[in-house]
Amino acid sequence: MRSTLGRVVAGAAAWWVVGALPFLLTGLRLPLQNLWDTEQAPESMPRVALPLSQYLIGFLVAIGIVGGVAAALTGLTAPPERRRRGVRAALSGAALAAAVSLAQTSIVVRNGLDGSKRAELYLSALVAVTVVGAVLGLVVGHAVAVGRPGARAIGVALLSTVLGGWLGTFLLLRGSAGSGVWQALYTAIPWVTAVVAGIGLALCPPRSRSAVLAWVGALVVVWVVPVILTAVSYVAGSRAMLATSPPSEWLDAGWAVFRAALAPANHPLWPLALTIAVGLVGLARLRPGAPASVTEDRARTVDP
Repeated sequence: MRSTLGRVVAGAAAWWVVGALPFLLTGLRLPLQNLWDTEQAPESMPRVALPLSQYLIGFLVAIGIVGGVAAALTGLTAPPERRRRGVRAALSGAALAAAVSLAQTSIVVRNGLDGSKRAELYLSALVAVTVVGAVLGLVVGHAVAVGRPGARAIGVALLSTVLGGWLGTFLLLRGSAGSGVWQALYTAIPWVTAVVAGIGLALCPPRSRSAVLAWVGALVVVWVVPVILTAVSYVAGSRAMLATSPPSEWLDAGWAVFRAALAPANHPLWPLALTIAVGLVGLARLRPGAPASVTEDRARTVDP
């Protein structure tokens, strides 16, 4: 019982500390709100657990998924025969952390907004996005930690798509934009996410139809999900359009951005190619017989 409670606590802490780390390091100030009741300076905004803002839609989803995976991995510290139970306990803690964090932030934001119907719709939409991210995080975390190889490959692929935005937000909030180091780190993000997705593929040898379908699904996720997030973020961040245009125009604008972002000129193929390459190299390293040869080499080195 005590170990289960410990994993619940560890999962809760991992969800918030790791998932919201970029926001935590900034001091937990709520971002400026367009519908705030009174004009405020950034440093006078209240402290909250989550950065609810229409300009941080992708980051809110990333908090849920990155936090969910971090929480699930803490459950792997359980003994092998109780590992699934440990992961579920950790994810229960993650769900609790998400609920408490969202409740605290929602109460603070609701009390500060101007009370209009637009403000209510605005808050409801942000809460919905955060809930979707948190639920996805629980599913992806379970898949990555104890799921079947196909589910793990798709889960890692989804993690990689939001990891780019998470790392980018971390750099934007913590780094000195424009410096050489900052530019180098920011440029490396697509490489990092492609390698992460490729590792997920390597852990799913395509020896069956379901595994091949998992590879295809993971590559579709890597290719399409970032474009979807770009389109949604564009619409959510268009204050004038949201205020003056009907929802049909929001959809038209999002669809236009989606198609433009999916075009090869705006969406290079090399990250997808790198993901496949890392997956194939990983398969070669993990193929049956490779570990044995390594073990034999080590044995020859040790034995006289």
